[in-house]
Amino acid sequence: MRYITLGQDDKELSEIVLGMMRIKDKSVKEVEELVETALSVGINAFDLADIYGRGRCEELLGLVLKNRPDLREKMWIQSKCGIRIEEFTYFDFSKDYIIKSVDGILQRLKIDHLDSLLLHRPDALMESDQVAEAFDLLYKQGKVRNFGVSNQNPMMMELLKKDVKQPLTVNQLQLSAALNQVLDRLAIKYGVTSSTIAISWILRYPAKMQAVVGTTNPNHLREVSQAANFSLTRKEWYEIYLAAGNNLP
Repeated sequence: MRYITLGQDDKELSEIVLGMMRIKDKSVKEVEELVETALSVGINAFDLADIYGRGRCEELLGLVLKNRPDLREKMWIQSKCGIRIEEFTYFDFSKDYIIKSVDGILQRLKIDHLDSLLLHRPDALMESDQVAEAFDLLYKQGKVRNFGVSNQNPMMMELLKKDVKQPLTVNQLQLSAALNQVLDRLAIKYGVTSSTIAISWILRYPAKMQAVVGTTNPNHLREVSQAANFSLTRKEWYEIYLAAGNNLP
């Protein structure tokens, strides 16, 4: 497994992140096995959000940590907030909602702090001073150690940076390579699965990318973890890029 340095405490984090958005129907035992499998292959970063399973995903991991408190120090736990699911879904990056959300996240996870908190997708009505006040309070209270965003464009990032004192250490983006004959051919060449090639394609990007893998299958997790053990050539990376329907800039 390869690692990148992230956060204000220069934590060494695995390039592959276990996304836990699909664990809501799993048993506590199954989630514990998934976490242990991740750690055994060198994955130490775990990604959640308060809306995943309407909070159930965080609750399940919290039950695992209650039973196995020894696992916590081995894990970088990241969650996201800012999406409200009521009679319809909308965004809320207000100070009060961010703080309320984090308190709920910590309660469900049964931990005293998050290693990282992300604002979940862009809020068109975002007031950067509200976000800054929330981040300041959460940081001073020791409830969140690092902050970031997801799927924010550069303009929104710059707006946040004007008011937010803490470094924005993460901008989580949705990237994927289409499954096609190129992936299958390269999978045969490297002796891995096509999914592993797709993850390797993301990791080949030079901007210290992490790939969030949303599997609940321990065997699949072991397979895709191999993506951090080799690098695609420049030619292979562009071959996948073009085969997925992209044009060169």
